[in-house]
Amino acid sequence: TPRGGLVGGWQRQNPCQRDYMVCYAGGYAEKMRERVKFAMEHYHLDGIYTDGTYEPWECANAHHGCGYTDENGVRHTTFPVFALRRHVRALYEQVHELGGFIDTHQSSCLLAPTLGYADFFYNGESIQKKLAEDFLGFLNLAAFRTEYMGKNIGLHPQMLVYVGAGISMEKGASLSLIHDVLPRPWKLEDAEYLSPIWKALDDFDASNAQWHPYWIEGGPVTCETENAFCSVYEKDGEYLAVVSLFDEQVREVILRCGSDVQVLDNVPGHAVVHAEGNLMTLCMDAFRPALIRFTMK
Repeated sequence: TPRGGLVGGWQRQNPCQRDYMVCYAGGYAEKMRERVKFAMEHYHLDGIYTDGTYEPWECANAHHGCGYTDENGVRHTTFPVFALRRHVRALYEQVHELGGFIDTHQSSCLLAPTLGYADFFYNGESIQKKLAEDFLGFLNLAAFRTEYMGKNIGLHPQMLVYVGAGISMEKGASLSLIHDVLPRPWKLEDAEYLSPIWKALDDFDASNAQWHPYWIEGGPVTCETENAFCSVYEKDGEYLAVVSLFDEQVREVILRCGSDVQVLDNVPGHAVVHAEGNLMTLCMDAFRPALIRFTMK
């Protein structure tokens, strides 16, 4: 800090542990990479998880080139983006040379110069309380597309959902899945809920399918129900629709397809589907996504 103190940090009670934010212009970067290399080589890890590492925490320490003093003699902080970028680039190269990958956890800092040297990232921790208080009023769909999808920086993201903070895993999934983003489980029962969703996406090979997001017109499916949204994966003549409803007063969602529909499968317990001609009617609960696999004749 400008007054010479340490910034931020985290206190563990049992076992007792205290840590602080680190500036990677100050010499710790090399030590961190040494420790990562040791752990991967000796314990045969297939990757590492970092928490906050990819965020350039403010620093005023002149000994490693950070901060500045204004005309009034007041010391100010700067953000060592380039030093951090050099560090995570070297870390990325080292981990990949050892056959691993990097998961990084960051919050409210979608910084392409640093995140470009990670394989996956987790976001959303900083907004859990606000989501619990005002789900879509705080985080509207346009805001989600801007910060939480990862496609604008070429990464695979996961959306953190802290069920203990007052948000259900189903509610988090209803927001993230229509954006081609998986929610991250918080408890074992959350993984049990998500397991059939993961299986449906894997069985369809969704990661290699063409994706039609809900906000792009002219896709294979049009959602005709207000406050409901449908994104669709397309591959080898089949389709996997992901549908979310954000209105607790509505129980039926109408989907209009390009031609007559034949339903192949849906994730059990998520929706009751009736298909007639080119229309699908879904009987579903709000804030609980439905996945429907189908073909069109």
